[in-house]
Amino acid sequence: MTDLGFGSCSNLLKKVAKKNAARISTPCIVYEAALLRHDPGTEDSGSVRSDAHNGGVLGYRSKEEALEAIHSTPLLEDVSLWTHWDEVYGGDVSKLGDLKSFLENEGILRSAEKSSLETQSPLVVMETSPGVLLRVTTETSPDMFKECACRGDAIGAAGHLVSMVIVNGGVANTPVALLANHVHSSLASMAADDKDGSDYRSAFVLECLARMPLRLACAIGTKVCF
Repeated sequence: MTDLGFGSCSNLLKKVAKKNAARISTPCIVYEAALLRHDPGTEDSGSVRSDAHNGGVLGYRSKEEALEAIHSTPLLEDVSLWTHWDEVYGGDVSKLGDLKSFLENEGILRSAEKSSLETQSPLVVMETSPGVLLRVTTETSPDMFKECACRGDAIGAAGHLVSMVIVNGGVANTPVALLANHVHSSLASMAADDKDGSDYRSAFVLECLARMPLRLACAIGTKVCF
């Protein structure tokens, strides 16, 4: 190695180790557009971008298929992000329009300020702030909330808690004391699973509050979970 002008073997190993360390610690940015570069003979990447912009990634989609996709969205998940609305359903191909207008036309959009429901359809979407559309449901009850809490399902528990506020017409009409009792009983049961040092109770409470819209988390989430 020395005769070839690379220095001693130990010095060379040190340089390699230093180079690898620098490579690992250096921030790296990956651009999506670069990943879409096509190989010769495949569809033009510009066409792919155009189809995505026009809402044609999966071809024509009917209103029924759009409603099914919205219905499959988990509770308190952003419907637009979950369904990839702009790329799949909006635009020039399916011509279902922007998501908010579609939801309003179908009568399944509610704002956080308007809690009372005029429809009994289980498919409901709540707007918490401009452009933020979260999936909720009218098929909810204290017992369903209790079941989610007992099995440590924070997604379901948070979703049913927010849904009950909507169904009941506001925080004031929601049985906070009953729901809090369900949570406390569930947390007591979780204590038996904390033997390995994992704090399942804290993780459950924090995940519930984190999934809820901020104002509702402050108004009712903290009362129910603490």
